[in-house]
This record gives sequence, C-alpha cells and structure tokens, in this order.
Amino acid sequence: MASRICLGVLSFSKNPHNVNFCRGSFVLFQRNSSQAVAHNDCSPGVKDLVELPKSESFQSNTDEEIQEKIFKAALPFVNTHGWSKSAITAGAEAVGYPGIVHGMFPRGGANLVEYFYSTCNRELALKMKLETEGAAAENKKKDPQVFVAEAIEARLRMIIPYLPKWPQALAIMALPPNAPHSIQNLMMLADDICYYSGDRSVDVTWYAKRLGVGSIYKVTELYFLQDTSPDYQNTWHFLNRRIEDAVQLHTVLMKSESASTLAKDVANVTFTTVRNMLGLNWNR
Repeated sequence: MASRICLGVLSFSKNPHNVNFCRGSFVLFQRNSSQAVAHNDCSPGVKDLVELPKSESFQSNTDEEIQEKIFKAALPFVNTHGWSKSAITAGAEAVGYPGIVHGMFPRGGANLVEYFYSTCNRELALKMKLETEGAAAENKKKDPQVFVAEAIEARLRMIIPYLPKWPQALAIMALPPNAPHSIQNLMMLADDICYYSGDRSVDVTWYAKRLGVGSIYKVTELYFLQDTSPDYQNTWHFLNRRIEDAVQLHTVLMKSESASTLAKDVANVTFTTVRNMLGLNWNR
C-alpha cells in the first residue's frame, strides 16, 4: 500500500497516479477520473491543521456553470479593474447578470485568480497528455529535462495577457487566507508536469521532484515579471539554467557517500518547506 504524507490542505501520495487534496473533508482525486472518493484516514490530528471553507462550494451544477461563465467574462476586465470584485461585477454584467451577483464570490479577487490559475493548469495538463500520447504512438519520447522546461514555459506564457496585473495576483494569493489555495494549485501543476514528463518514482524522490519543479516555477515566475527582453528570452534562459542546476545537484547527491541518508533528509526538508510556505505555526 502506498504511504501518504498529509500536509493540511495537501496530501501527497507516493503513488504518482494520484494526489490527495484536502478541502474541508479529505478527498482523493484520481488521475484520469472524474470521480472523487472521500478519505478521512490521514494521520490523527493532521486534518485539523488547515481546512478550506466549505461555504465556497456551490450547491448545484447550475451555480457552478454561472460562476464559471462570470469568471470567463471577467478576465477581459482584469487589465482595467485588476483582480478584484469590480472585474467580476463587470464580467457578470457583460453576460447579463446583475452586478450584485458578485456576492457569490466572497473572496473577490482571490476567487478570480484561483479560477484563472486552475483553468491554466487544466489546459496545460491536457496539452501535456496529448503530447505524451502522441510521442508514445510515434515512439519519440522527449527528454524529461526538455519536457519540464517546455511545460513551465508554456504555463508561464499563459500569464502574458495579464502580465501588468500579475504582481497584484501574486500579492493576493500570498495573503494567509489564500495561501492554502495557492500552494494547492502550485503542487497540482508540479505533479502534472512531473507525471507527464515520465516520472514514475515511488520513493521519497517523488516529493523532492515535485517540490523542485514547483520551486523552479515560482522563481522563474518572479524573474518573468521583470524581463523586458524580446519574447522574454532571458526568462527562458534563466529557466533552463535552473533546471540544469537542479539536475546536477540531484546527480551529485545520489552519487555521494551520504546517499543512504538522503531519503530522510529530503523528507524532512520537503515537509518543512511546505509547512513554511503555508505559513502555519507548528510549534503550538
């Protein structure tokens, strides 16, 4: 049985075919499946660390469809109103709903950022899935390092239409109430990239690889915001250097005399890093 490590909002599985995300109650989302199975078997006390508000779930498919329709319509107003309730209101009015409908989105701009982020993640996941299936059919598997670089670049390019307002989005998602959602979306992105790049590890490196990809994505994203080079070429060079550094470091560590203790160290660092990113006080 694959063991799991639950980090409040996140529950990482050593089985690369699934990742557990805890939202109110713990729910297991299986890859390539639209079905969700409730799980409440995480370590005692862990599920009390972080629980996202249950009130954010809409009660019917109709509400969810309305919500998505408004979010989609609101995105063209982001560069005018920012990631805000004003953009949501403008989007609602553009598709024929009264402005007061923004009450459906209690967290305002954060709801809109999360919609955009998760939508981009799904779009990238579909792109990677089709690419890997096509490569398998033609027996032309891409080098994992190249695959990861291209996937991160493709994901960052999705931000370009909103780049002037993206610092605001990052600031919103860095707020304590929004941090769990932000980390959840980032880890989902990292898991998808690792999975479709061909990673099928079932040992502790499963955690390290995903944390590494997530970290590379975030640091490249920050560089991206300041890049004024043509077609952001400096960013893509920066990205490739970070990936090369990560690969070299991993190779050195695995060949070193201390490789036998690496698993424990990686697990501790991974756990500590994620809990710090969540901003939780674990010394209570």
